[in-house]
Amino acid sequence: MKALVTGGAGFVGSNLVEALVDEYEVTVLDNLHTGSMDNLKLVQKDVNFIKGSCNNCLDLGLEPEVIFHLGIPSSSPMYKKDSFLVGEAVNGMVAKHVTDIAVKELNRAGKVIRDSKVLVMGLTYKENVPDTPREPGGGDGI
Repeated sequence: MKALVTGGAGFVGSNLVEALVDEYEVTVLDNLHTGSMDNLKLVQKDVNFIKGSCNNCLDLGLEPEVIFHLGIPSSSPMYKKDSFLVGEAVNGMVAKHVTDIAVKELNRAGKVIRDSKVLVMGLTYKENVPDTPREPGGGDGI
């Protein structure tokens, strides 16, 4: 069975990948912004690693039967320094691209989607509410 793990080179993702490799043909898709190939050193020879963005997953010709979507910016220091990277990822339709590949594979398998709920959490815009740091690193105390 084929599994796709987005964000698979991160701490959580790499531990999941280690747990999956004995039972799945695992493809890891990670841009390595916060993840590291060092996290995959125990299973590197057992996985197909693709360095790239989730925004491009439909273009990769992947046909996973299972998708573990962990490839979204988090609270790492890099994203705390530039919190707009999280918004860029959400606004870049990362979740849509991963959902599109899931729907494509469900259709290919003859499965019907009746009801679905998706929750995407990220930056929101609220008029007149300064909820993002005005200085790099949040030095303004917000």
